[in-house]
Amino acid sequence: MKVPKRVKPLLSNSHAHAPKQEKRIAGRINGRTVRGSGSGNEKGDARKPGVCRVECKGTKHSSFSITQKMLDKIENAAMPACELPVIQIDFLDDDGNVKRTCAVCPEWVLDIIAETKI
Repeated sequence: MKVPKRVKPLLSNSHAHAPKQEKRIAGRINGRTVRGSGSGNEKGDARKPGVCRVECKGTKHSSFSITQKMLDKIENAAMPACELPVIQIDFLDDDGNVKRTCAVCPEWVLDIIAETKI
């Protein structure tokens, strides 16, 4: 017997966590969240125009795979706006709390960071 959608849990911990994650990273970069989480013309989940564009991901597993397609998507959205592309990953516990966070970027972004005087 198939369980009706209305009876199934609506969101996994990772999906329920996503809006909080996007808001947190937008605040961290002094930017803003992207309307519709990038489902429209403006891609990415958080953005500081002219500086960086961030795609947020979350998982309850101990590992997370970054695909070339993910990198291409955020890089293709960031480059025309002269922004640094970043994928930010939250590793969650079983209750949806953040255990660890990391950011992934193309290697050329590291070259820019290394050349920038901070």
